[in-house]
Amino acid sequence: MSRVSVVSGSIGVLVLALTGLATPGLVQAAAGTPTAGVLGGGNADGMVKMVFLLKRHPGMSREDFLKYYESHHARLGEKYVPNAVRYVRRFLDPLPGAPPEVQYDVLTELWFTNQAEMDKALKLLADPKIHAEIQADEEILFDRPAMLAYVITERDSKMARPAKKQK
Repeated sequence: MSRVSVVSGSIGVLVLALTGLATPGLVQAAAGTPTAGVLGGGNADGMVKMVFLLKRHPGMSREDFLKYYESHHARLGEKYVPNAVRYVRRFLDPLPGAPPEVQYDVLTELWFTNQAEMDKALKLLADPKIHAEIQADEEILFDRPAMLAYVITERDSKMARPAKKQK
């Protein structure tokens, strides 16, 4: 079992790194991410959550990106990562004044019940035929050098509930 704290370049590089088939130094021991080590453990719900920050391919319109992601690329995720508990695409609309050179179009999340389930999915994604299919689709859709991937350690704050309006 292995974990990664951040990988850039492609989802394919992430898969290869996590399965031990790529560049040394990207993978950390199963003891957890550096953040989890400092904060004293992983996610309270025990799940392993991965997020990807993704930009559309240069020259692709936002409308074409949204349509293609939802009609085609998301289907690959559903097909090849069936053991994920959640597969969420959070499409991002930048706030006014955000510098255009750092804007991403989507934050994609994959949730797994535990590390073993994530490892199982990554092993499947490392299959050369599946990897090639996903990589070819990424070439159409994403700015692959700008892709970032993270394993998430979450902490929630208990917020005061606003007072109910009295009628």
